[in-house]
Amino acid sequence: MLRCRVLSRAWSWAAAACSSLTRPPLSAQYFVSSGFAFVHADSSTDVCAVEAVPLEQLDHEAVKQGLADYQQKLVNAKDDHEKAAAQVGIEVTSAMNAALGG
Repeated sequence: MLRCRVLSRAWSWAAAACSSLTRPPLSAQYFVSSGFAFVHADSSTDVCAVEAVPLEQLDHEAVKQGLADYQQKLVNAKDDHEKAAAQVGIEVTSAMNAALGG
């Protein structure tokens, strides 16, 4: 668990989110594909996530290519399993793209 101060109260964990986290004296942005956050009265937050990647480590071109690949996989899906996997990929790469300003 990471203890952090929330810079924005607009947390949405229903979909992937870009989270601004601060740990004095540092400030960094992370892409979190899923997880839970508990916001406390003092605006500190406990974050539990399977993965959290510093935003600067995401390659915008690779994310855009991944989104295009998953969209193509959805079009070519032969069964419900392939369709569901492609939809998850689209959701995650779309959220990454939005986090990067795309």
